[in-house]
Amino acid sequence: MTDLHTETFGVGGATAVLVHGSFGWGTKTFPEQRALGDDHKIVLVDRRGFGGSKSKRSDGWPTDMRDIARVLDDLGPAHLVGQSYGAVVVLLAAGLRPERVLSLTAIEPPAFDLARGDPDADATAAALRPVLD
Repeated sequence: MTDLHTETFGVGGATAVLVHGSFGWGTKTFPEQRALGDDHKIVLVDRRGFGGSKSKRSDGWPTDMRDIARVLDDLGPAHLVGQSYGAVVVLLAAGLRPERVLSLTAIEPPAFDLARGDPDADATAAALRPVLD
């Protein structure tokens, strides 16, 4: 596996890889999901610079998406789950390794910058800006 710190719960059933957002790490973000290890293999990933992963130079999501794609290469087909910034990472990693993704769950992805220039995305971002500011 990559040099990312991971924690695995369970050994049977399908594998699910869970990726945290900007504030936290695997076990902090997904404590309740560890119980899913009773029926599945749950892999909690600490992105670079978080939790138990070594702080390494990263250019943000381009590095993170390649890291998660490598996790999929090592584990084989898996369900991908990402929260906040981690949701953006799993969306992009799924694009790199679609054949390894059993399902994809993106929880609250802050993805408006990725879609900048698309008229619908720009209109949605403009409408949300007063609410979020």
